[in-house]
Amino acid sequence: MRKNDIATNVLWVCSQDMQFIYILPGWEGSTADGRVLRDALLRPHGLKVPRSGVIEKIRNYHKWTIIEDAKLVEALVNMVNMGGFKADNGFKSGYLLHLENALKEKISNSDILGKPHIKSRIKTMKKDWYVVYDMVNGTNTSGFGYDSSTHSITAKPSVWNSYMQVHKKEGKWRNKIFPRYKDLCIIFCKDRAQGNNANDFPQMEEYANNEEQSEQIEDVNVLGEKLEKAGNNMNQAILGETEVQKTDSMVIPEISKMQSLSAFDRFKASRKIMCDPETVLSFWNLEGEDREDFVRFMLEE
Repeated sequence: MRKNDIATNVLWVCSQDMQFIYILPGWEGSTADGRVLRDALLRPHGLKVPRSGVIEKIRNYHKWTIIEDAKLVEALVNMVNMGGFKADNGFKSGYLLHLENALKEKISNSDILGKPHIKSRIKTMKKDWYVVYDMVNGTNTSGFGYDSSTHSITAKPSVWNSYMQVHKKEGKWRNKIFPRYKDLCIIFCKDRAQGNNANDFPQMEEYANNEEQSEQIEDVNVLGEKLEKAGNNMNQAILGETEVQKTDSMVIPEISKMQSLSAFDRFKASRKIMCDPETVLSFWNLEGEDREDFVRFMLEE
């Protein structure tokens, strides 16, 4: 009860389009929010939260257009030429946000995010580039070339047939254009990947896997920090709720010490004060006679 009115704690849940999808009434107004939410989640037909994997799959998907691909490669080339984000094992921290902002300037109403959209697209581009680069410059391949006018790989049928016997999955490149190969060389090539010290495809694939593992480790570390922070916040909430319950439970023994009040008044005052967390707080902020006067005031209210 609060100010002579019954207080009720009601949990309302809205969808992303601001439609109510769940309501749980009935809890006393003094009940902590965390306890109400926990009850909603544990009920047999209670609040159902979609699995994070389903939400992430929808959020992470983006169908790239030809124009978006071109603008991303252009932004990557500009970033590499500008310096500051290139590193021996890929790109330095902050490059995804830089590219995200660059695309927002080049493409109106862009909803492309640095992570996961741009990160995933760069990974795909790099994988395709490794295959084409290995054909044209690899130490274990010969007879391949790249035609800048048609943006495609050139080779005699016999060369293709020989290559396909070993690389069965790469047959798509026989009739596929790869228009941004030269630009991707600027982005992904390194000094050590030229001339006699060039890496062949298996070596470059291993390098790509190592880089991906490094990114995954970084993602795990970030996730760990977020989980730790969330865990700390939850612990604080639980401790806060426990402290409130402990404070409530001490009201009755404290009022029982006030022998100037009748047993009925002590019971009535305890019940009335404990119905409202703010009243409980006011009760404990007072001391001695002021606390007893506050109890009498609550009885007369």
